[in-house]
Amino acid sequence: MVVTANLEGVSLKVLTEAFNAAFGDYHFSQQMSEQQLNENLTRNGYEPNASTGLFDDAKLIGFVLNGIRDNQAYDCGTAIIPAFRGKGYSHLLIEKTLESLHQNYIDSWILEVLSENTRAKELYMKKGFLLLRKFNCYSLTQKLGPPDGSVTLSLENPSLLEKKTDCSPSWQNSNDSVRAGLIGVWSIQSQGEKAGYLCFSKKTGSIAQLFIYPSFRNKGIANEAIKYAQTLSQTKTLKYINIDAAYTPLNRFLTKTGFTLLTTQEELIMDFSGKKE
Repeated sequence: MVVTANLEGVSLKVLTEAFNAAFGDYHFSQQMSEQQLNENLTRNGYEPNASTGLFDDAKLIGFVLNGIRDNQAYDCGTAIIPAFRGKGYSHLLIEKTLESLHQNYIDSWILEVLSENTRAKELYMKKGFLLLRKFNCYSLTQKLGPPDGSVTLSLENPSLLEKKTDCSPSWQNSNDSVRAGLIGVWSIQSQGEKAGYLCFSKKTGSIAQLFIYPSFRNKGIANEAIKYAQTLSQTKTLKYINIDAAYTPLNRFLTKTGFTLLTTQEELIMDFSGKKE
């Protein structure tokens, strides 16, 4: 018998096995070790009591993994293993999660869906989700060449992060996620001055934020910072996902620098603030 319950007490091992089974056949297959999944969930503020599991005879076969910050929830990952798809369980998972979040005084629920996943998007829209933004996801595989020495990166305290920038980051790239996750905040130094910062993981090659102070823009500093990041990265590929598609300067810079568009996503929101009893 298939039932739902929150994920309190479900081990990381069980979560990882279900995660890999559910996402293994996706176009962009997501396979994670227990450590990688734990780091991802920590970065996104995972809260098992606000998450929903789908169980068949006590075996986890589907899930909604939610992060919570203040009164807002974020879907860190929703999927069902292939053998149980097409049976209406997606509706059940979403309904139970909506019910739980609403009862626990959450104001809104944010999630991202691949633009090409039209079935999932239609399902969410029917449940009452609204489109917030469209995101571009990029990768850089080509070597840009050695830095020219005009720019260096040095690790800094997260207090360097600006509270508000021209391009508002997605949940997983936000200041809170940078502070919570294993993402370094690197000060971009140009001729002895702080010109901006790069939030970047050497281990994964993942970029969360790139910000150049206004007076240092259009001087090639961001390009040199990316070159320097390539020398630090332990991976051959740099990735920068969930860039607001409407923010032309950053998208144009990434394309010009050599980043390739991997895919696009859409950020959706369900607002509960007007539905509270």
